[in-house]
Amino acid sequence: MSTSFDRWPGAGSSIRGRWNHYEYRVARLLGQGANGKVYLAYKGYIPYALKIGYDGMDLQMEVNGLRTLMSAGCIDSNYLIDVDDWQEGGQSVPFYVMKYVKGVPALSFISKYGKDRIGVVGGHLLNKLCALHKGGWVFGDLKVDNVLVSGEGEVELIDYGGVTQMGRAVRQFTELYDRGFWGAGSRTADAGYDLFAFALCCLHLTDEDNRICSSGKLIPQHREADYLLDAIRASRYCRKFAPVLIKAVRGEYGSSAQALTEWRALQYQQSALRRSRRAGGRKATPVGGWLTAAFMGALVLLGTSLYYFLQ
Repeated sequence: MSTSFDRWPGAGSSIRGRWNHYEYRVARLLGQGANGKVYLAYKGYIPYALKIGYDGMDLQMEVNGLRTLMSAGCIDSNYLIDVDDWQEGGQSVPFYVMKYVKGVPALSFISKYGKDRIGVVGGHLLNKLCALHKGGWVFGDLKVDNVLVSGEGEVELIDYGGVTQMGRAVRQFTELYDRGFWGAGSRTADAGYDLFAFALCCLHLTDEDNRICSSGKLIPQHREADYLLDAIRASRYCRKFAPVLIKAVRGEYGSSAQALTEWRALQYQQSALRRSRRAGGRKATPVGGWLTAAFMGALVLLGTSLYYFLQ
């Protein structure tokens, strides 16, 4: 049932569940998506993320999806805390409470620590996607706003409203990250759908010329994969991971596990090159260091190719 409820809670408001009777004190708005708003709220001194939905049926589908993900081990088994209704203004407003995930938005992290951290952040993000895909689910609405980063680049996904079982139509998406918007594929939930959005996230996080952020203004005739491939090649940060990002945009991966393996190989290659330069200086060993790193990376990629060929 849709609700026309407009009196969203402000800081200091209290939300008390109609059925479970738990009370939460709202601290601030964390964000909002296509089907609701998420608040930082406290029960006693413990922080939680509380989501109020626009539509009860839609929110219940989201809750059911979270329960399935928890039981399948795709996300923390304690992720979902409470599901209830809030009686306010004569209306029953559905909400659920989640584990509060610490971290900063991905864009803030990259702005603070540098765009060259895309390798670490991208690796952790691919690892999260692998866990979902292994369980038969696609995140769907993958975008930089739904990625939090903490510590040395550890990643947490937030807002599971777009999570969709593989083989079905994606429930929610954001046009900029949607392969259908770019004419690069369908909106059927598969690993490739998330990997396409992953490539867009990497471009967005390292966008130096505002090329990606302004691409939504392109006329439909110019919205095509070649535009994104040119942007990858032009980016001095994404260029380092171009073999993975280009295949992700083209939909050439059979699984996210394959993309993760190749991403890690490129990370190893670049790490080996940096160690070589530090050890011998830029003038002493640039050629040998580059050849060693490239050779090791090639071995890893060859092993990956053989593994998937023999499956």
